[in-house]
Amino acid sequence: NNINYSSHKKDGFKKVILIIMFFVTLLLIIVSIVLGLTLSKVNSRTIMIYMAGSNLESSSGIATADLESIVPSEVDLETTNVLVYTGGSKFWYNDYVDEDKNNILKLTDNGFEKIEVYENDNLGDSKTFLKFLNYGYENYEADRYDLIIYDHGLGALGSISDDYYPTDFLTVKEMSDALDKSNFNDKNKFETVIFRTCLNGTYEVASVFKDHANYMVASEEVTLGRFDSNVFSFINNLELDGYATGVKFVNGYQSFIDSIDIFGKTDSTYSVIDLNEIDDLEKDLDSFFSLIDVSSNYNEISKVRANMHQYAVASASSYDYDTVDLYSLVNELKSYAPDEADEVLKDLKNLVKYNWSTNDSS
Repeated sequence: NNINYSSHKKDGFKKVILIIMFFVTLLLIIVSIVLGLTLSKVNSRTIMIYMAGSNLESSSGIATADLESIVPSEVDLETTNVLVYTGGSKFWYNDYVDEDKNNILKLTDNGFEKIEVYENDNLGDSKTFLKFLNYGYENYEADRYDLIIYDHGLGALGSISDDYYPTDFLTVKEMSDALDKSNFNDKNKFETVIFRTCLNGTYEVASVFKDHANYMVASEEVTLGRFDSNVFSFINNLELDGYATGVKFVNGYQSFIDSIDIFGKTDSTYSVIDLNEIDDLEKDLDSFFSLIDVSSNYNEISKVRANMHQYAVASASSYDYDTVDLYSLVNELKSYAPDEADEVLKDLKNLVKYNWSTNDSS
């Protein structure tokens, strides 16, 4: 019999080529899956909203209005989780929040859906706050996390007013305790923490969050809401960068204020604060104030303080919070320690990355 060696060689060569092509294809599939998972992880985000509805919701439906300004079709729900811990109000203007329970909601293609139900725990308690922090971290792993605190604010004292626990609120110390026990730390910070509250744009609050977030967005002044509030629309088509997130929130709030306060009767302000700059400010503030002899200069310092803009004035005869703008205060006292004051003022300019205000004192 005649054997065609050339034909066998060709068949063997074809088999080798097919085997090589198979493994190359398999390798490409594996690489694409790994890259896809990596890109998904890098671009993933979990936005956590800690929302005590309180009388903001029961009186005017402000919390519901803000939630419903988030449009599911404008959020990439494959890479973005939007979670809301709700409670603290005896009446809600929607059908997805229980009035006698606390819920965790998740944004879906059909809007917000209830995924967890808890007892009516106090949102002003650090344990409740910590429970939500842990839930978001453990159940919705993401490359970036954002935290929004929603309700009334109490300046340097804290925030959150729960209608079921009217004598309690979430103090700055309780915030600090919960954050320290959470997984959000130097190695895994929130990208932004946003206060949809009044008066929480303070040095004290920023100091609490400096080790747990990169940016803080908050107001020195009273903030407003209404039945047609749409402040959470900033979450639609949101960019990943924390600074850009803060700027978008502030600009959205400014647009809302412009639409409801057309005569400009309300003092309003919001800032985007780089919390990574707080340590320098703390050090230079200590140096500045240590050089001022308050006892011998008490009268002059009192006059300076008395003539400064006071935030959160409820009426012409009522001063609810002893709060002034830190930049303005240091600038007014600059003559007591000029070089140290300049360092503090420089720190503040580095720290406040973006600011909008209707008042020149902010």
